[in-house]
Amino acid sequence: MDREDHHDDVPAGGGIRIGLPRPDSRPRGLPRLQPYESQDQRRITFVLNPSPSTLIAANGITWNFGDGPSTITATTQLTNVHAYGAAGTYTVSALYYYRGSTGASIPVTDTTIVIISPLLPKSITFSPSQPNVLEAVTFQAINFTQAAVRWDFGDGTVVASGSTVQTHAYQNPGTYGVRVYDGAADLSPAATSVTVVNKRTLSAAPRNPIRARP
Repeated sequence: MDREDHHDDVPAGGGIRIGLPRPDSRPRGLPRLQPYESQDQRRITFVLNPSPSTLIAANGITWNFGDGPSTITATTQLTNVHAYGAAGTYTVSALYYYRGSTGASIPVTDTTIVIISPLLPKSITFSPSQPNVLEAVTFQAINFTQAAVRWDFGDGTVVASGSTVQTHAYQNPGTYGVRVYDGAADLSPAATSVTVVNKRTLSAAPRNPIRARP
């Protein structure tokens, strides 16, 4: 039996028909594995999209995320989220079933490649470098993955869900420790310190005071 005899039952577009040599032709409407990367560099949402009428949902979908046997899960959901613990290149597969032209249940494995880049070190920048009391200071969280971050400006002011660019003004001179957390679960915040001065007080003193002659 040549490959053309299986034209109606063999998947294509990335799907691999188990037990048959031809992976380059499958009925239209079958799902294809598409990766979507969220703002967290190591949390990926995988979607078998679109949901076809030919998919046999009762047979379930078995996912293998490529980073160990414990990550294989069986579900009827077409969407699955997985968090990777380390950078690397992973082969992700989804085993599902569709009904062929003869009514038989046919297993299909669809695969995709995921590349997780190393996380860059987090840091904080701010401007101006030596702000005055009540002067607005612009802070920026660098290499953070969450859209909403938690700021602690060291003077009792905490912004629980702020943006990665945040403005703050200090009421009193001093040196303040600033921390920013990459979401509520971050245990390794970025930290820096900012020294606030009172320039008005400094400028009030004469530069060349006149001393009385003895």
